[in-house]
Amino acid sequence: ANLESSLHNLYADLRSFQNELLDQTNHKIFPDLDHNLVKRSKELTNKINIATNELFYLSILV
Repeated sequence: ANLESSLHNLYADLRSFQNELLDQTNHKIFPDLDHNLVKRSKELTNKINIATNELFYLSILV
């Protein structure tokens, strides 16, 4: 996968997730992460790990 594209997609996903979290907190005084948000955060963690690995391998090549 193209690193620039991966990072751009990851950024978009993180912004989207940030908005989801803000929506949740706007509707709850004491927000608790529901199943969907936990699932989303795990998916994003995985994407972050993949992007970090790509950056690491790229840094070795430079």
